[in-house]
Formats: sequence, structure tokens, C-alpha cells
Amino acid sequence: MRHKKKPIYIRRHKTPPWWLTKTKLRWFLVGLLSALAIIILIGAFSPIRMAAFVTLLSDRDPVMAESTAKIAEASMLARDVFALINEIRQKYGCPLLEWDDGLANKAIAHSKVMAEKKVLTHSTYGSGENIIQLIGYDLVGPQDFVRGWLDSPLHKKNLLGDYLTTGVGLFKDGNTWWGTQIFGY
Repeated sequence: MRHKKKPIYIRRHKTPPWWLTKTKLRWFLVGLLSALAIIILIGAFSPIRMAAFVTLLSDRDPVMAESTAKIAEASMLARDVFALINEIRQKYGCPLLEWDDGLANKAIAHSKVMAEKKVLTHSTYGSGENIIQLIGYDLVGPQDFVRGWLDSPLHKKNLLGDYLTTGVGLFKDGNTWWGTQIFGY
């Protein structure tokens, strides 16, 4: 007597979870991409806002939080220095300068290098350059940087020069501020 072979049952695929159906997954991705596009369009990824966001996320890492706070403070202060420089240029009848992100990034890098080496030195960036070191300043305002440049005849000449663009980069090391302003055409 022969035994019959047992039939082999074919496993049926389980239905995917509700969130993985093609239609719902597509709508989810469309919504996610739309939200990302809106965030970018309204400027939520500006350096200052990103620094504040990273600070919120880095509460567990105090070193990261302190570093991010320094960057945000220096970035806002650099924009205030830029605005004050344009006010002064306007008083002297000079055309207003436009902010240049490329020059600002070079200025930040140069300020950081000066702080690391503890040496106040000019770089080779741009057409003109102003540098400054403010020692013993825990709290500073834009007027502290601009006053230092206006008190020096060569720096004042650059500040009121025939330039079209500029970038300001500041870096804080302890209670010392390092500043660089690079001009361009």
C-alpha cells in the first residue's frame, strides 16, 4: 500500500501593512517632499536657525552645544557689523556693499586660523581686507569692530573704498574676538 504524498501548501503572502500600500506610500512621499520644499523656501535652513536647531538637538553634548552657540553668536554679530558698515558708508556718500557668502566663509576661516595660531595677520583673499583682535571682550557689539577699523587710516580707507561686495567673519576664542572683513568687486 502506497502512501499518498501530502500536498505542499503554497504560502500566501501576507498583505502589506496599511502604510506600505503603493498609493499610501506615494502620498506619504509626496507630502514629505512637499513639506521639505516649503521649509527650504521659507528659509528655515538659514545658518542662524540651523545653529539654534542643532543647539536644541545637542543638549546631551555640552561641547557641541557650546560650539554651536558660538557659531550662531558670531554669525549674527557678523551680520550686525555688516549693517553698521553700510550705515557708515552711507554717511560718507559711498555706495552700499552687498553681502558675499563666499567672502564671508573665507573671512570666518581666516579668523579661525588667526585664533588658532594666536597671530593677527592678513590673508591673500579678496581685493582688500580688514582684520581685528579684541582682547578681553566677553560681550561685544558691532560698533567695537567698526570703531577699531575706523581708528586706523588704512582700515578706514578699505572700509570706505570703491568695493561692491564684502564678507565679515568673526571667531571667539575664550574672551578674545578675532575678526576679518574681506572686500571684493
